[in-house]
Amino acid sequence: MQTGLIEAIVIGARRAGTLAHVDRVRVYAGHGVEGDRHFRRNPSPDDERGQDLTLIEAEALEREHCGLVHRRGLRADVVRGGSIAVGDEVAPL
Repeated sequence: MQTGLIEAIVIGARRAGTLAHVDRVRVYAGHGVEGDRHFRRNPSPDDERGQDLTLIEAEALEREHCGLVHRRGLRADVVRGGSIAVGDEVAPL
């Protein structure tokens, strides 16, 4: 099983706002990343799965100048809430 490391955490509070690099965030299963514009305070049972956060390979960003604009990355669910910090390990379930 291949694992990876969190190299950066980037959130945007508003749709057209500036993105912010942070060292740590709180995440909630079914809600997403606290402080991000996609955070769902009152999620619906009908919400599509895989909407809690987006993982993007560092290599994809290095190959493309504006990687966040043109690449959506891997949309994922938060299985268990908690905090995520730069340097944390990521592993598939």
